[in-house]
Amino acid sequence: MPSKLCGIAQVEMTRSGMMNWTNVSKALSEMQRITKQNGYNAVKVYAGTPSEIAFRPKYSIFNFGELREIYDSIGWEILEHDERHDIPASTKDGISSYSRIIARKPEKNKEQKLELLREAEYYRRSDVEHYEYLMMLLSKL
Repeated sequence: MPSKLCGIAQVEMTRSGMMNWTNVSKALSEMQRITKQNGYNAVKVYAGTPSEIAFRPKYSIFNFGELREIYDSIGWEILEHDERHDIPASTKDGISSYSRIIARKPEKNKEQKLELLREAEYYRRSDVEHYEYLMMLLSKL
């Protein structure tokens, strides 16, 4: 897996040791954007219940399951995901539950490529000119 790792993104924390939700969302979006096709993201975030999040509004705490939903919703392959609940507090702010994920960015146009390949195969012997045209389109995807 490391051979496909496209790079490491480091997120700077604020003085309080946490980032606000907007910055975390932007950092995740940027990581996803710069990751190459078939590249990986490995992310670990603080997670909690809605009441824990309400209790610490200045911290960036994800709801349990939210990190996975973010990657599922954009079609990434989830290779590994786990969440830890009710861990004895190990930070000064009492936040220790987390969600982490390793996900692979899908190859763009994979379905379109497969469909073109099937169509090209259909025309391979019956219409060589159309077959060559479809293969040229396929090479540009």
